[in-house]
Amino acid sequence: MLQTYSSNLLPNWVKEDRNQESRLHQEISNLQKRYEAFHFYIDRSEENGTLYAHGVLFTASENAYKIRLYFPEIYPNCQPLPVVMDDDVIHDYRNRIHDFPSNFGLQKQGVAMCITDMGEKWKTNNFATTALDSAVIWLHKYEIWKNQ
Repeated sequence: MLQTYSSNLLPNWVKEDRNQESRLHQEISNLQKRYEAFHFYIDRSEENGTLYAHGVLFTASENAYKIRLYFPEIYPNCQPLPVVMDDDVIHDYRNRIHDFPSNFGLQKQGVAMCITDMGEKWKTNNFATTALDSAVIWLHKYEIWKNQ
């Protein structure tokens, strides 16, 4: 069951930690200021509830991509996972998996983007907007790769 985010409908893993709850409210505020088209959802079909933001990102060439940004239970100690949901990107991945841009394979019904460089670590003071900024760069690289 999918629910729009509401502070009284937090996933269990957030409710159990006041610091995480405070951080989440800050994340939502930051994300909605910078990426207004993104909204938070809670998927209750999983035991603890999966929290993610869903919206559209645009590249410099003005192409639009549907993105879901999944928050792990140990967030912010681990980066959120950006997943591109567009059928054409998924199709490209399946057809050219051997040279597809840096990714973590098919996850959550889309292509999970690898948004950090090799050896680079997610910092706990980074925000979800940092992950989305990096996802835009990944999408730009994808477009270059696709047009080669």
